[in-house]
Amino acid sequence: MSRTCFNLRWLQASQVTSISIASNLLLGLLSTLTLSAILVQHPAIAQPSPTPSITPSPSPQQGNVPSPQARLSGQWQAKNPASDQVITLTFTPDGTLFVQLPSSAETPVTQKLGYRINPTPQPMQIDVIFPGTDQFVKTIFEFTAAGQLRLQVAGTNPGEPRPTAFRSDASLFEKVSDSTALPANAQVNDLQTAVNRAQQIEGKQNMGAMNRGQQAYYLENDKFATTIGELGLGIEPETENYRYQIVPQGNSTGSVMMTATALRPELKSYTGAVFLVKEKNEALTISTICETEKPSSTPPAMPSAPSNVKAEILCPTGSNRVRR
Repeated sequence: MSRTCFNLRWLQASQVTSISIASNLLLGLLSTLTLSAILVQHPAIAQPSPTPSITPSPSPQQGNVPSPQARLSGQWQAKNPASDQVITLTFTPDGTLFVQLPSSAETPVTQKLGYRINPTPQPMQIDVIFPGTDQFVKTIFEFTAAGQLRLQVAGTNPGEPRPTAFRSDASLFEKVSDSTALPANAQVNDLQTAVNRAQQIEGKQNMGAMNRGQQAYYLENDKFATTIGELGLGIEPETENYRYQIVPQGNSTGSVMMTATALRPELKSYTGAVFLVKEKNEALTISTICETEKPSSTPPAMPSAPSNVKAEILCPTGSNRVRR
């Protein structure tokens, strides 16, 4: 299984493009603008000397010299001279890292992450943390003699050892403000929310596939399937995120219910339903998917059967119909 690359894939705050999850880390956070595209390819910003000197980190007790944490707090930027696109990193004193990506939209899109530092070693150490997961990236940083932030981004990934020295492709950021305030119109995306949405896509897609599978099965067999295996979809009865079942509907042959029960407390659950409806002496099947309004380990109840093929299927209280 592929993994999330640290080359600004952890900085994307746009639409999730994949439901693949590796080590519970969202793989769909892919940036259209990689850090190497902005930094490494522009020597004026991103190319430190092959053997950079290490600026010793002052301790908090050295007179009025600020501590490494105080120096790090604030806003840091890297700019692409060719396009004027800017990446902004905002480090807050409480361990929050906001990453604002280049965007043509009026509302800046900002990704919320976490961080922690260890200023004792040289180079100093920093962990970039993915909130709501057990994943983080271990890397190194320093402040140059010119006051820039040197951060080793390229070549780092979640779960891999921390680099011990800066490479020639280490990234340089200029400090533009000591303020940690975000723009008033900033749209902050929480990574855990994005992860949840991506994992919920699995439940929605599998419910949709099972609905269509039941409709095809009925067309061929004049009855609904009673096991997931009969549908021939390759859907496992249980994944890391959901448990899938076909729920018997008593003696009724006019409907079938499928459920995706969330196995994580932060996820919503789903119910798929297929109904047999008579239309001009012809038996037709129609389907729907219901989603719990809030995270829940209990899927919605079976919706009421529609009166005709054009009637909307209403999901029970506490759930909403998934629009497709």
